[in-house]
Amino acid sequence: MGIGEATFVTIAPTFVADLFAEKLRGRILGIFYLAIPVGSAAGYLLGGNLAPHYGWRFPFYIAAAPGFLLAIAVLFLKEPERGQFDSVKEPREDSPARVFTGSFLARLYTTAYLDLKRVYAGVLCNPAFLTATLGMRP
Repeated sequence: MGIGEATFVTIAPTFVADLFAEKLRGRILGIFYLAIPVGSAAGYLLGGNLAPHYGWRFPFYIAAAPGFLLAIAVLFLKEPERGQFDSVKEPREDSPARVFTGSFLARLYTTAYLDLKRVYAGVLCNPAFLTATLGMRP
């Protein structure tokens, strides 16, 4: 259950973006991310109260029932159209995002250049690396 929830939390904003208008997204994401600690706290409270009376397995049955019902309900949901609520459909011609919409080779070269530039800048500005590896003093 924990692995499934952990993987869903990372992709949930994309589902929210497809299901809700831009004006509501912040509020819906706030409620969604608030439900994580509230659910954890409720699990501790419910489990702590039920386990001494019914055994340690019983709280897991209680937690599994709503999840099972929601999983069945999700099977009947219609797949939303991607980006149906987005106000900006395509990046402008002068947008930096246009750089990354070209051919695969152009994107590969751009990504490699930016990554290597970052790595070399980090290495050459690191006095410990220069001293230990190249025998140079800063």
